[in-house]
Amino acid sequence: MVQVDYLSIGQVSAVIAAAIFAGMFPLQALLPIRSTAVTWSVLNRALHSSWWPTILRSDSAANPFVQTSVTAAVNFELAITILVSVTAVVTPLGLYDAVVPTSTTALEPFSYTPDLSPMGYGTPPRSNLGFSRICGADLFILCPGANFTAIFNQNQTQIYVPNGYNTSVPSTHMEVYNSGLRTMNKSVSSIADIQWRTYSIEQEIPRPGGFFNNGSEYLVGDYRQLTSLILDGTVTLVEGLLVNTATGGVGFRNHSIPPTSHYGSTWTEDILFVEPETECVDTNLTLDFPVPSVPIERPFVAYDIVMTDHGGFVDLDPEYEWFHINNTQEDADLRGRAYKAAWLNNALSMIYMNITDSKLHKDRLKYVNSTIGKKYPISTTSDMSFNGSIFSTTLGAISTSSLYGRYLNVPPSEDYLNSSTYYSPVYPNPYGITSDNFTTPEAHPSAIMCAGAGGKDIANISNLGVACGLIYGTPRPSEGDPNPFRSPRAREMYSQPIYSCASAAKASIKEVTFRYNGTGGLSGLAVVNIVDKQYSKHEDKPLWGVEDSGLMYRDVEPLWGLVDSEFEGRPNISTLRKESLYLPGWCDFTTVPYDSLQNLPGVSFHLDALSAAYSLGALSSGMMDYTGQTNSAMYRKWAELSKSAQEAAQIINLIWTDMVANAIVGTRGWASDAFDTSGMAEPNGMASNVQPIYLYERRVQYKILYAIPAFILLGVILATCIATLVLLVTKRTGLTKMKTLLDRTSLGRNLTTLLYPDVCSQDTPRKVWMDRDAQKMITISSRGAEIAEITADEEDASKLRVPINSALAEPD
Repeated sequence: MVQVDYLSIGQVSAVIAAAIFAGMFPLQALLPIRSTAVTWSVLNRALHSSWWPTILRSDSAANPFVQTSVTAAVNFELAITILVSVTAVVTPLGLYDAVVPTSTTALEPFSYTPDLSPMGYGTPPRSNLGFSRICGADLFILCPGANFTAIFNQNQTQIYVPNGYNTSVPSTHMEVYNSGLRTMNKSVSSIADIQWRTYSIEQEIPRPGGFFNNGSEYLVGDYRQLTSLILDGTVTLVEGLLVNTATGGVGFRNHSIPPTSHYGSTWTEDILFVEPETECVDTNLTLDFPVPSVPIERPFVAYDIVMTDHGGFVDLDPEYEWFHINNTQEDADLRGRAYKAAWLNNALSMIYMNITDSKLHKDRLKYVNSTIGKKYPISTTSDMSFNGSIFSTTLGAISTSSLYGRYLNVPPSEDYLNSSTYYSPVYPNPYGITSDNFTTPEAHPSAIMCAGAGGKDIANISNLGVACGLIYGTPRPSEGDPNPFRSPRAREMYSQPIYSCASAAKASIKEVTFRYNGTGGLSGLAVVNIVDKQYSKHEDKPLWGVEDSGLMYRDVEPLWGLVDSEFEGRPNISTLRKESLYLPGWCDFTTVPYDSLQNLPGVSFHLDALSAAYSLGALSSGMMDYTGQTNSAMYRKWAELSKSAQEAAQIINLIWTDMVANAIVGTRGWASDAFDTSGMAEPNGMASNVQPIYLYERRVQYKILYAIPAFILLGVILATCIATLVLLVTKRTGLTKMKTLLDRTSLGRNLTTLLYPDVCSQDTPRKVWMDRDAQKMITISSRGAEIAEITADEEDASKLRVPINSALAEPD
């Protein structure tokens, strides 16, 4: 059997069309030399209507002595013939088989599908203990919406809770921030649909007066690293989430799929996404250090470090521009925040190293004593003999820090004079700079000015949850080979860039197109496309709400979510009708991406992950290594992104995304129980798990470009038909004239007329000619044409053979 699997329908059709061209060879081989007159007429039509007269330049293709009108008509016919041939070959090439979605939707029920990957396998079942919340920093206080009694003493320094501190969040209060889902696509989530992936159950020992829940169990957050998706570089579906490791971000969806089908199906859903946004600027400072003499220890930690000025000091704008926070939800200005932090970081570093004066004269540097390429010692191996925390860096890894100026080993103010914890500084520090100068508002703080809000700021919609810090990129050879993956050479100098970054998290609704291959299970479900949801008018945009309790961030983390328009203008809640919402909060830079005190992940997961992402190198044992030190593929990824400040921002985004994917899970979906208590109406009695989808089917498709010759041919045919119609109307042509012309140019009729001029004529009616002359046998050979008149008895017939040239000869 011939295998033609590699040929399409169109290609096979084209091959067949091309083969027709050679059809005249078998015909001329089967024809005998001696035939009837009408046979020669039929053969003349077949041969001269092919391309062979033109290819072989026979008499009928000759141009000399032919009338111009006839030549034009013949050439036009030749062009049409070529066009028809090209069309016959090219046009079928556009045909192909394809599996495409139907033009109409079908309503199909969706059912939950488990995630069989390590992420799903390690996710524990959901608990029914509900959300828990604890408010207050120095003193526990009532949370917004709490419905229990707390008694404070006269000085507000102690609290007494007669019936115990109730950590549960009232469902009526939580429902406010889910109320906006009533008018939205059922696949959209809000804050109540976000849960910790891993959790712990806490229970206090009952005691007189009781405290937390009078000894009842309650949930708090926990964290266990299940897997890492950071190198996938695509949108991965895991239990409860869509994880975008291409650009960063997670979408919340309790995964469900339609019934299996032969070719699969596709549909679009509205999904709540929370995405990190990061902007970085180059400090134009690098840390440079030599590779030690062999043998090289692994991992190699450098201590003989110098800081090189590439413009971070000498070219620093001498005037400080104060950062003004206006409408943060319209413009978070993360780049401006990162720049302010970098400016303060460099300025305070110069004051510490006595490169400039100790005061900013009217927010302006008075002088800078530095040059491009000048190097400043940061640490030496002798520093290792002191008990203090010494800054070091690692070859083959990146690091991040929320502490600006950390590379200077500047101690906090309380340890400045404590010799047991403070080692001999590299610089005399004549102006008494401490780490507090980098972090407290009174001393032009880098981190606080970047974040824009601290623990003592009011928790509301205006004070965004922004995290700031430094990224120490992958070290590279200072000169020569830029490849960071080759083995380092002894005493070779390496250079490490320093970037100042600012990050925030933004919630929005996106349209996600899914495709299910119909084979069953989550592995058969894939994301085809993700786009921002478009709104035709302002009123259609989602209404975001943020809890506005009047409390400080150190005491409460505000709820946020999608709210109903009835809450617009209500007290204790700020609303914003916009495509997206920058999430509120205050980043206190914990080193783990979860909250171990309460179970309300929606208010803190984005900040917990940012805190951990800006604390690489100081993470707890439960976290994986994100520095790239133990993962060569990850290190290569960071090396590619460390080339510039703009690309380095993606490092924070990807680490944040991976941490969040391991920390939280979405619970709302077409088959989840969330619909039972959401209060959303079901139109036309349709079940809540039914979704319109497009089923795929097999169709024959066509690529329109291959139809161009056919379109040209159709145009020519149309023009010819119009011209013919005009000639018919003007009686310049017609069927009678065409029939007469065809008869007079018939080869068999011409031969009989020439050989029998007394009997046959070109004007003889067709029926008479067919009955009387068409059956005459005529032989065409190299000697000419001869006729033979057959008698009744063919065996005894006397054959009269007359050469055609003698029959045509004129008499003497």
